[in-house]
Amino acid sequence: MTVKLSLILHIITTRFKNGHHLASARPKGRMVPVSPALLNKITQWVHSINPLQEIHLCQIEAEGIAQFMIAEGLIDGGYFAAAGCPEIAEMNQHFFDHLLECFSIGTEDLAKIEQELYHIHYIFISFHPSEQWHYTEAAIDYLIEDYPEFDAFCKAYITLNLHLDMACPSSQYLFHHYLTLLVSVVTLEEIVAPIKICLDFSYGEKYNRIIAQHMKHAIDTPVHLQRSVCVDTEIILSDILNKDTSCPVVMHWSTSPKQSDWSSLKAQIRQIRRDRTNQASEAFAAHKEIS
Repeated sequence: MTVKLSLILHIITTRFKNGHHLASARPKGRMVPVSPALLNKITQWVHSINPLQEIHLCQIEAEGIAQFMIAEGLIDGGYFAAAGCPEIAEMNQHFFDHLLECFSIGTEDLAKIEQELYHIHYIFISFHPSEQWHYTEAAIDYLIEDYPEFDAFCKAYITLNLHLDMACPSSQYLFHHYLTLLVSVVTLEEIVAPIKICLDFSYGEKYNRIIAQHMKHAIDTPVHLQRSVCVDTEIILSDILNKDTSCPVVMHWSTSPKQSDWSSLKAQIRQIRRDRTNQASEAFAAHKEIS
């Protein structure tokens, strides 16, 4: 962030010293919700670069710098609320309403999400995302794979509530930033009911405890370990093949688990979460249709 800010300020300094300013290319309708004191401070800095330039040109330049700082998250989201930006506040509230319909999220996490949403929605409203933006964003395929709940929520919210096509740049921008925001703030314990796993190895209770301890480090999804098979068991881990069980997933580990065994367990857990998410999405859609 420091390097990017330094680069953009050097570019502005060089351009402004050479008499090239933003006045002729100033975009219309972009909001600059920052405190007057901060905007004045930036204006004075710009004016110090070339004191011969008219002050209103320095103010326009200062607005451009402030927009960059907003987009990069260098300005606190509280300024947005203080500045009274109804479009952004409305988008934030709309997102919250649907988020809380699907997940139980704590007050502290909601506050963190709201602060980031100000920046996301400011950029969305002010800069019209384009296809060229993709180079600035990290690949998130692994997040889509590991967080099916948020993946489904973000796509459903964008298509069903904002009525946007997922293929358009605006949708891609929102999806990328909604997903990374939720993953970075909300823990899995808040959104995922524990996967019920029965450990039933013939090597004894000590061996079961060893596997349980390793599972805490190998699996990030919340799990509830059972000592015997129950009607709600979702996965059985055992060295004995039980063909009579009605459990949907039975995993046979005849030796101490290898890395590939843990990977297979993770894949099964992700599939259970995807199935749960699909069922919840179908039920939610059916409820919406009835209401």
